[in-house]
Amino acid sequence: MLKRLVRSWTGSGAATPGGTPITKDNLFDTIPPECDLECHTCTIKYPSSFKIEESTDLWQSGKEWATHIIIATGKSDWVRDVDDERGSLMEAISKAKKPTNGKLKVSASNMCPPPEYFTEDPKPTTCIILPSWTQIERLTPDDVPELIDKFISPGPTTTTPMAGARDRIKEQQAELAEAVARELAEEEAVTEEEEARVTITVPSSEYPGINGDQRHDALDTKASDDANGKGLQDSVGPPIEELSKLSLEPIPTATAAELAASSYLKSYECPHDYLILLCSHKHRDARCGKSAPLIHKELRRHLQPLGLYRDVDDFRPGGVGIFFINHVGGHKWSANMMIYRKKAGQGIWLARVKPNDVEAIVKWTLLEGKVQPDKIRAGFDRSRGVTSW
Repeated sequence: MLKRLVRSWTGSGAATPGGTPITKDNLFDTIPPECDLECHTCTIKYPSSFKIEESTDLWQSGKEWATHIIIATGKSDWVRDVDDERGSLMEAISKAKKPTNGKLKVSASNMCPPPEYFTEDPKPTTCIILPSWTQIERLTPDDVPELIDKFISPGPTTTTPMAGARDRIKEQQAELAEAVARELAEEEAVTEEEEARVTITVPSSEYPGINGDQRHDALDTKASDDANGKGLQDSVGPPIEELSKLSLEPIPTATAAELAASSYLKSYECPHDYLILLCSHKHRDARCGKSAPLIHKELRRHLQPLGLYRDVDDFRPGGVGIFFINHVGGHKWSANMMIYRKKAGQGIWLARVKPNDVEAIVKWTLLEGKVQPDKIRAGFDRSRGVTSW
């Protein structure tokens, strides 16, 4: 049991803290079964020639990412590989050193750049970094080293637990200590002369709020050779060693305000509460170019009455920013939709989205974080510290 607990704590985010594997049915809450999932007032349909692949299971078909940067280009279609756009921020990032905190996903978008983007060289533009929700203005290709060193590498990633997860981690710590106690209690009693103390160390650099010099006495144990000549340390030593190195929470990452203060680049927190990204990359696949505008139209129909719709150049506080982005992979499953929920710390990647799915997606997925499991490709939930990878 002890070894199993340790493995679940030190493994990837593709398992719950208790060791339960993450699946498409438990990564997020599911939409209530009484919802029929279809919008009966929807009049938009895909063209009769619009065919998508329906048989493959979508789960875990999306590659993992640590940070996602959305770059304003003012366009909804691009050359086949956006890294090939000469003089672009995408090209500069592709040639720069890699971030130190994991894979960077780069998306060109139809977000409006400043007017200088079309007249000045190098072209200054706007970008949004997720999941830190940092928006940077007048970013040029020459600024990419600063971008990576000051905003991406030190920033939170898709696997960084949110501050609200600390209570959950403390509960897990207590659960683990109890498990260690039960494991050791089953060992044979030994003599007083061989009494030993086992401690668990929690480094302050890894878990804010706990003094790094503090040592938690997990239990007083007695150790002696058992019938096979093996001592207590032989039976539980490796897990205890692993526990002494255990990171209960990643090294603290900077907030958007802290990142802004550390750099000459002008930045602030992205004002939207939600972002919806739709692949519209027609040069990669015509289905993406056809589906994205139709899904966008249906999203606007449902969001406007709620006062949540935000156009590409509308950055009023709150609301839902909707952007077209370049190829994300899996165009055979169009429409591809990525939903970011700021306060919930979630990223939800859906596919095979049709216009009559949009009402349920707005009501349940966007606003409530509940999903239709068969449409999930990948995702993360920082409030629970879990991912699909």
